[in-house]
Amino acid sequence: MMPTGEQSTAEVLRAEVARHCVRFVDVQPDWSAFTPVKLPGNERAVFQYVGPNGHGRMDPWALPAEHFSVYLLYVPPGGGAPYHQHATEEVFTVLQGRVSFWWEREGVEAEIVLGPKDLLYCPANQRLRFVNTGVEGAWLHVALGGREAPPQYDLERLQAER
Repeated sequence: MMPTGEQSTAEVLRAEVARHCVRFVDVQPDWSAFTPVKLPGNERAVFQYVGPNGHGRMDPWALPAEHFSVYLLYVPPGGGAPYHQHATEEVFTVLQGRVSFWWEREGVEAEIVLGPKDLLYCPANQRLRFVNTGVEGAWLHVALGGREAPPQYDLERLQAER
């Protein structure tokens, strides 16, 4: 946007930066994102900021992005995500709380526990799950690659694991 005779460059720049900002007070939590079947222990709320939400749609407050999405994730104690994988890379940064992550490959599991300011990078197609193993709610910052990167669940296996 070019300044007009009535607008200064500073006014135009302030308006532009404001259009690229999402305020937490404007974001609505989605407790059903990424959850094809609600099973005990997979409770979490997605606060979508950039890119399509967990249903593949744009929330009215979210900023568009071509190749990634960014959201905050609130996970109550004992909540988390069952085993799943994405066709794209995913990055988790724990902001608050304690979260255990498990990777699974060929029936073998590996666990790592993350605390505040710890980060876990997950390569594309890595099968993972996570659980808030702390006593308070956990907050995570998540960046997920791809235009639409819905998780892939093996529902029969998930239900058998319960």
